[in-house]
Amino acid sequence: MGVINAIKLMMMACGAVDKEWFKTIQQKDLQSSHRSTIACLAKMMLTAVSLEREDIDKQQLVNDAQEVLVAVRSFVTACQANSDLIQLRTVLGGVLDFSPCSPSSVFSVVKNNKNNSSSNELLRASYPPTTIATILEEASTANKSSDVLLSPTSPRFREHRDNSVSSHFSNRTTTTHATSMHSNSPGINSSSDSSTNQPLLIPTDECFDNSNSPSYDNIQSCVAELEGSIDAMLIILNQRRHQRDALAALLLARLDHMCQRTGQLLFNIERILSIDRDVELQLKKCKTKLLHGFGVLFVKLQCMTNVHLPIEDAVLDVEAVVEHMKKPMNQIIKCSNKIIDHGELFVSQRGSLILPAENLLNNNKEQGKSSNNDSKPLSPRLYMGYDYKPEEIAFTSEGQIKGGTLSALIERLTLHDQSDTKFIQSFLLTYRAFCSSEELFVRLKIRFDLQAPPDLTPFEFEDWKESKQKLIRLRVFNVFKHWVEHYMNVEEDQSVLHDLLEFTNTTLRASISFSADQLERLIRRRLDSDPLRKLVVNTPRDQPTPILPRNVKKFRLLDVHPLEMARQLTIMDFGLYRSIQPSECLDKAWSSSDKSKGVHIRQSIEYNNQVTMWVSDSILCQTDIKKRVNTIKYWVQVAEKCSQQLHSFNTCMAILSAFESSAIARLSRTWEVAGSRAQQTLNGMREIFASNKNFAKYRSLIHSVNPPCIPFLGVYLQDLTFIEDGNPHMLKNTELINFAKLAKTSEVIREIQQYQSTPYPFLSVSMLQMFIKANLQSSRDDELLYSESLKIEPKERTDEKVTRLLEESGFI
Repeated sequence: MGVINAIKLMMMACGAVDKEWFKTIQQKDLQSSHRSTIACLAKMMLTAVSLEREDIDKQQLVNDAQEVLVAVRSFVTACQANSDLIQLRTVLGGVLDFSPCSPSSVFSVVKNNKNNSSSNELLRASYPPTTIATILEEASTANKSSDVLLSPTSPRFREHRDNSVSSHFSNRTTTTHATSMHSNSPGINSSSDSSTNQPLLIPTDECFDNSNSPSYDNIQSCVAELEGSIDAMLIILNQRRHQRDALAALLLARLDHMCQRTGQLLFNIERILSIDRDVELQLKKCKTKLLHGFGVLFVKLQCMTNVHLPIEDAVLDVEAVVEHMKKPMNQIIKCSNKIIDHGELFVSQRGSLILPAENLLNNNKEQGKSSNNDSKPLSPRLYMGYDYKPEEIAFTSEGQIKGGTLSALIERLTLHDQSDTKFIQSFLLTYRAFCSSEELFVRLKIRFDLQAPPDLTPFEFEDWKESKQKLIRLRVFNVFKHWVEHYMNVEEDQSVLHDLLEFTNTTLRASISFSADQLERLIRRRLDSDPLRKLVVNTPRDQPTPILPRNVKKFRLLDVHPLEMARQLTIMDFGLYRSIQPSECLDKAWSSSDKSKGVHIRQSIEYNNQVTMWVSDSILCQTDIKKRVNTIKYWVQVAEKCSQQLHSFNTCMAILSAFESSAIARLSRTWEVAGSRAQQTLNGMREIFASNKNFAKYRSLIHSVNPPCIPFLGVYLQDLTFIEDGNPHMLKNTELINFAKLAKTSEVIREIQQYQSTPYPFLSVSMLQMFIKANLQSSRDDELLYSESLKIEPKERTDEKVTRLLEESGFI
């Protein structure tokens, strides 16, 4: 019931329970994900009911729950992508408030900060009881185990507040004095509104916490605890002392604490608004970013429990989100700092406004200037900007990287304030098109050793070191790890691996010791083994028993079962397909005059040509027409097994190419005897592989099947050729690398790799493999095959064909 209530509250919050919701929301992704969520939830509920009444495997319920989780994630993602179409509603205690939800009300906002029990009561009203008990317990455990005490009475909290928070805000005495002057100033009279003729009201005690004192103390307390909570989360991520699920639970508890403190902070800041319109708009944008950041962080923490996602990648993703959330938080603090410095009080109560006197504003401006000399500078943090020049990079209208210099691209690869996984993958898949592995390693080393700008104050240097240098080094480590694990070629990059190992044991270990151990193990494992990617064997699938010929010592082609022939051909073809390296897909390496490039693609093409020749030769070597027909029917069955059962489309296409060759296609008398059934089967496969509309039917089919699978390599080579020939290496009239072209190339490479990691669960039969290899090597070439075809069925004129048909029919 907890899961059902949570999903119901989510649907209610976004208005998806209304009958008119589907009429107002026309986005298909939202509608489809909504239907999928409801359907998966209903399926899980039926399975749960059946589980109580019947003897049903519990694994089915686990699978249904996994489908519900995927559907909910898809719905949340669709809602985030269409946030401008959705009106959020506040859901508290199971009651739905149909008023639009402000950013601060999403969190558990507590007006009275003196009693923590009120916070817990409001939190319990916001979540199902079974969930909140666990969250509160985890939050308590997290505070004890994270070595970061957030209690306002603890010495560490006071030290943290004195060192960090006080520099964000002006002295409280100044604010209190301003408030007293404001309430008694003769410049503020009971002026009336032109329309209502009602005087402006003095704020009552309800406007402030702690009996008429402003909310600045509450802001300071919330900021200190929030920064401490963020630091605690980063410490937990760096130490990584817990297992995957325990780490996710601990971080979720910390996230709950952050949400509470952020709600209190936003609530108090909203009570002190600047009359400056720009500041108010900036504050609203920052609140939106914070809301988005908490949502993304919650999703990333959910992904951490996915056992198929490496824990290192999950931790780095969470770190990136947490660091990215610091930016809007710092901007909110700056906004409040500016408000206090200028003494602009904007108190809101039931629509009434209180404005300070003009002389009060001037006095507070002077006091703000003098107090700021001893605190943080209010100038922009220019030292936190990017190091490349604006003209060194270009973006598309969608915000994707269109082109850039090598230095700018490497900086984008390791930015301190964001991490683009897709860009990293595209870069590492295609970097060999514009630089060598040695040059990339050197530039990443330089990026790791980035030095601070000159003339920084001690505070600015520490800020730069913690907020930029540290994150850049983590990004460089992450790139090294992905590079070694997925994209390095051991044969070509031996020297780079040894240099990287030395760098890991010296420079990297001195800065990030816990990461150095992991990278060193990875490098040594790659140096000891050649395969670029490990195959993921589907152990639950049983290996089928090979179908052997009756006489294993002496057999012919037709003695081998068509299914077993399809299996053995598929094993050979997959071995070549999975050996294709990303570098072979760049610059049309397979068609280069340099035979050392595109080796595995060349071997795969050669293998397919040999299969085509063998199929043609086996048909033409039969002088008797009935034997030729039986051989044709045999290969049609093999092609059908490859296509429909094994999804070995590359092998299937090689067999179909034999039927399309001039030597076989011209055998009209043989095809007439073969019958319509064989022709219909062939026509069905020909329709799938038809080249019209850019292989539309085949592309639709390949995207609907699951591995193991061998795609038709010719389609990928055609796509790579079009990309290479249709796009220049450099952007027009610039010296920027055309990365948009490389991004398209990487998409094709990723699709090729998608089917390389899952092998077929078939046993290789040595005698059948030897039989196939012997026939592949002994097949005749095109010219000899065509000559043999003319001998079997000579060319005949139309009148000769008519005479032959009449003779065969008995009329002559």
